[in-house]
Amino acid sequence: MTKIDAFIKTFQLPVAMQPYLNLIVTEQEIDLVVGLEQQPLTSKEIAEMLQISRDETDHLLREAYKRDIINRVLEGDQAKYIPGRFYANLDYFSAYETSTCFGGSTSGAGQNISACLLFGCY
Repeated sequence: MTKIDAFIKTFQLPVAMQPYLNLIVTEQEIDLVVGLEQQPLTSKEIAEMLQISRDETDHLLREAYKRDIINRVLEGDQAKYIPGRFYANLDYFSAYETSTCFGGSTSGAGQNISACLLFGCY
C-alpha cells in the first residue's frame, strides 16, 4: 500500500474527493496522518517521527488540528494526537477551504468540489 493509499484509508477520504487531495492536505500532513495510524503520539514523538524541529511540529499540529486533519486526546496528563476523519473535516473544508483554495464555487476545481459537497456525492 502506498503512502497516499494509507492516508486515504485512514482519513476516510471519499473517492470523489481523491483528485483534490493536494488541495485538502499538505504532504507533511499526509505523513503525519499516516504516522499516527498505528498509535497516538505526543508532539515530541511526532517531531522525531517526521524529523522536524519542535517549533515546526507545534505549527504543523496547530494547523492540522484547527482543520480537523488530526484530533487531540488526553492520556493521563499527556496530550497525544490521532488521525482525523474527512467527515469531521467537512464543516471547516466547506466553509473556508472552498473559498480560499478553490476560488469559490464559480470556477475550476472549486465548482467541482462545491458541487460534491452540496450534493453529497462523497
